[in-house]
Amino acid sequence: MPPRKRTRPGLGLLCCFGSSEPPEINLKDSVPLQLLEFSAPMPLEEELNARFSELVDELDLTDKNREAMFALPAEKKWQIYCSKKKEQEDPNKLATSWPDYYIDRINSMAAMQTLFAFDEEEMEMRNKVVEDLKTALRTQPMR
Repeated sequence: MPPRKRTRPGLGLLCCFGSSEPPEINLKDSVPLQLLEFSAPMPLEEELNARFSELVDELDLTDKNREAMFALPAEKKWQIYCSKKKEQEDPNKLATSWPDYYIDRINSMAAMQTLFAFDEEEMEMRNKVVEDLKTALRTQPMR
């Protein structure tokens, strides 16, 4: 058996790139960074139950469902409370996370397409709406 030629360690991975140098990684700043929103610290249990009670009253639940809501752990109650209050503060902000918003936008774009010729910028905006719809459909629960 003839002796095998020894290669330098680590070179095997780099040979697939066609050179002995590793590829250059370029980061694109095309996607803007999104800020994470932190909720306020959880209040004491008495205050949390008072706030949560107001929220449950607004939902107009049956007695059975109401008991189930109050049986949740404090962390879950606070999470539900914060998400509902966030919806009430800015309902339009959350509208874009539901597929219905994007379906309406696509329908209006389809109606306008027969009337006008669009430039490249308009077509990019349309493609973004479709991509956002895909994301909303993947991430939102069915109603």
